[in-house]
Amino acid sequence: MNKRTKLIVSLLFIVIIILAAAVTRFYSSVPDEVSGGVNQPEVARRLASDSEGNDIFEDSSGLCGVLDSRDRVIVAPDWLELSFAGDNTCIASKRIGGRVLFGCIDFEGNVTVPFVYSSITPHQTSDFTFYIAEAAADGQFVVYDGSFTPMFRQSWTGAKFTDGKLILVDKGGIFTYGITKNGALCERAKLSGESLGCAYTMEVTSQIILQKLSTQMLEKMMSDTGVFLEFAYTGKEDLLRQINSATRAFQQLYPDDHKILEKELRGINEIYISNARLEGGGTGFAISVKADTEITYSDETDGKTKKLREECTAKVTFTGSNINDLTAVSGGFSKQSPDYPKPEPPPEYDPETGELMTPSVPEEVPEQQEMAAPREDVFYQEEPAMQTEIDAE
Repeated sequence: MNKRTKLIVSLLFIVIIILAAAVTRFYSSVPDEVSGGVNQPEVARRLASDSEGNDIFEDSSGLCGVLDSRDRVIVAPDWLELSFAGDNTCIASKRIGGRVLFGCIDFEGNVTVPFVYSSITPHQTSDFTFYIAEAAADGQFVVYDGSFTPMFRQSWTGAKFTDGKLILVDKGGIFTYGITKNGALCERAKLSGESLGCAYTMEVTSQIILQKLSTQMLEKMMSDTGVFLEFAYTGKEDLLRQINSATRAFQQLYPDDHKILEKELRGINEIYISNARLEGGGTGFAISVKADTEITYSDETDGKTKKLREECTAKVTFTGSNINDLTAVSGGFSKQSPDYPKPEPPPEYDPETGELMTPSVPEEVPEQQEMAAPREDVFYQEEPAMQTEIDAE
């Protein structure tokens, strides 16, 4: 190869390198859709920007997509609405089956939260972001953290964020959460229950108990307590199948009192939960109930059917660290029989006339006090005389 040929080859090699660099630069500066042979969508207006310089835009048809910081389309305009949600994620809406549904997508178009919600609403405190999503099918609510991970192991019938508190509702109660940088912390639980037609509520504010017991555990304990009360007043042992228990140490109300004809629960005067020390040295929890009770019984003195009203105190104990191993240990009452009224003394008749004698009425206390007052006066009047006689001696 002569010098001229070598020169031509060298020049051709340089030209090829320059062309390759130019082509590479051209394609790197053109949006992906254009470089792939797809027309660049028209950007009618830009709607929002994130901290990385990405823009949500609207095209001429009113649909939304995302441009990156170099104005390349990274999310195609296929969405009715888009909003940035951090971590390269957008809340998006789309018409599916005639309904507008919400979910989440990432910047590669992958669905990260399913499109099953009628709304996804962001909420933010000074150091924590979360989202409340309402399901389109049944109106249940799911609470997600900033990474769209569910914050609770259940859905809720109601959810709202107000005055810095997250209020969650389900069929068993209302739960109030404070929001910290680490998430939600339950501050108060108001639980509802019912037994034999008597509704009752229990409020829990102890942080020790609220940290140990989940909302599902509290609701199950309330439900089991209601089942126990129904068993205790009716004696229907098949009810106990609804309670998860290994001992079956549950006692009816006054089981050995054969004078009782009927026991009726009239209401719940008080109900509360506390820590408890169990038989055998273990620890657990106890729900204590003060129940307004009506007892119908047969009076052995006269054979008549009578009624009495009293407050009966019951306690149901539990053990367990989660909903799966929560167990009712025992249930019973503090008394073994009612406080029957004292029997009236038998009537007395005059032995001569045979007429019913009227019981004598004891003297009233004020009259006794009036009689006692003069004796005090006499005592203090005689005291100087006694002192004189001693002096004379």
